[in-house]
Amino acid sequence: MVKISVIRLHQLSASRCFIIFSLLFFGIASVNMAHAQSFGRAAKVETQTATQQKIAPQTPIQGRVKTGLMEIITAPANGTVRLADLRIGDLIAKDQKLAEQDSSALQTEHRLLALQIEETQTRIDQLASDIEFEGQLREVAAEKLELLAAKLERAEQLRRSQTISPEAYDTTKSAYLAAREQLLGRHRTHAQLSYQRNTARLSAKQLAVQLAELEEDINASMIKSPVQGQIFELADANALYMREGDKIASIRTDSGFEVEADIPADYIGFLSESDVIYARLETAARSASGTTEQIELRLRAILPTQNSRTSTRPVRFVPVQPLPALARAENTALSLSIPTKAPENLIAISQDALVPVNSGYVVFVAKDGLAEQRIVTLGGTVRDYVVILSGVDAGEEVITKGNEILSDGSKIALPGARADKGAKPGNKSGSWKKQN
Repeated sequence: MVKISVIRLHQLSASRCFIIFSLLFFGIASVNMAHAQSFGRAAKVETQTATQQKIAPQTPIQGRVKTGLMEIITAPANGTVRLADLRIGDLIAKDQKLAEQDSSALQTEHRLLALQIEETQTRIDQLASDIEFEGQLREVAAEKLELLAAKLERAEQLRRSQTISPEAYDTTKSAYLAAREQLLGRHRTHAQLSYQRNTARLSAKQLAVQLAELEEDINASMIKSPVQGQIFELADANALYMREGDKIASIRTDSGFEVEADIPADYIGFLSESDVIYARLETAARSASGTTEQIELRLRAILPTQNSRTSTRPVRFVPVQPLPALARAENTALSLSIPTKAPENLIAISQDALVPVNSGYVVFVAKDGLAEQRIVTLGGTVRDYVVILSGVDAGEEVITKGNEILSDGSKIALPGARADKGAKPGNKSGSWKKQN
């Protein structure tokens, strides 16, 4: 038995004490378990029923997370840009202030445009008044021409009867022609004024469009994030003069993530858009429950290219649910369970039932209160379960907890059974079918 003096113990660091006590705890536990076996006591275990299911054998294949398109934020106009209190890597909400551009020049241009519009509108009003007045003059000229036309007609009758001198007739006709010319001039002036008014109206509309665009630029000087995401790039200086279109920041959104994997061409035919593909992070990251988080994917596209060296094709999958935070990064490694054959009736058991040995894996089966060791042949994984090609039959109770200290023929006790009398076969804590 290991002894540690109290005098030496207080000199050790907290981490070393923790390691020593852990070793002592597990060492004592192992000794106690060994003593229990040596005195013929039954080891407490838990079991699970091996069931036969219609499943497809699967193999793990590495995939990579591919992020969606980034949102590029650019300067809306020329001017100095002052950044908000943000840094690369910060999370930003939609409509959150990202930067502010100096809009003083835009404000000045806005006032000038407003004055131009006012001036143009005044000109339009003046032209409208001129057109109205010219119309009245045109009516007077038309009445005058009508009187002179009647006078010319009488003069022609008198000339035929030789009661008017040629000079008097010529004077009447000259007055008629002058009135007609005057009326035509009034028509031309009216048309010119109408044209000028229409041109001024078009100018006013163009100025109004420019003013609206300028107002949008002024409003856009308060630069906000159009999406929710994480800042990937940011301008390298504050109060930096930027031209219209210069990049201020790049934001990577929480959407658009996909997973790409190079799938062997022989397995492509077993992929279906209706099937769920399960994946896990290839890191030590674990959830609060202590297990690696499972990710559900669906097939989106098989890209039309093949690697002649590896005989694989790139395949794109989309997450069924939003990816966990640890997976939201370009090229994050995932392990995908890819079907290698068509679904068939196979035996599946929990991965906890496997005990590694030099030659592979063994499984302990509960038989009449004893642990029976079986050498098994694996056929891939399905979520937390492994496919057993040989070594275990459907309906048998495989030991999933307490199997680390067992050997072939060890006495076992299931939950609820007395430890000194073993356990009845068939007692179980769960099954593949119930959990799926």
